[in-house]
Amino acid sequence: TSTLLGRPPMPHQQQAADLIGARHPDTGLPVFGLIIVTVQRQAGKSAITLASGVHRCVSAPHQRAWFTAQTGGDARDHFLQLMDEAEARRSPLARLWTGKRANAGTRMIFRNGSIFRAHPPTVDALHGVQSDLNLIDEAWSFTEPEGAALLQAINPTQATRPGAQTIILS
Repeated sequence: TSTLLGRPPMPHQQQAADLIGARHPDTGLPVFGLIIVTVQRQAGKSAITLASGVHRCVSAPHQRAWFTAQTGGDARDHFLQLMDEAEARRSPLARLWTGKRANAGTRMIFRNGSIFRAHPPTVDALHGVQSDLNLIDEAWSFTEPEGAALLQAINPTQATRPGAQTIILS
């Protein structure tokens, strides 16, 4: 997916993609429900984030992928950059979604009914929703209680979604 989004993966990105995309041979579901990716600054976390979210959304209908960062504003700004970059690079996958850039509704809506969107890192942000994929960027910025609260907010959203994953990037 990364190559189709205009960025051939670096070796460490391919390694992360292989873990994220590993499937159980009997069920076809992801092998790993929680993946933690730690790399130095400017090492391509954004490419992993975009590729993971888009892949999840194009690989099956009605998927729900969520992205957050240090604050709601940071999450939205970063998500907008990801969308803009994919569209500017004229990715052949960009025709599969429509980008919405409203303040409270920044998202990519896919033709198959899947949605990839940004949300603030708050306990209430995911209340009442379901999720198949959660991406948490800049995890270093959260205190231990904040991180625990965010994960506690995510877990119920995945309870009825077979193959749900959480990817923490820092």
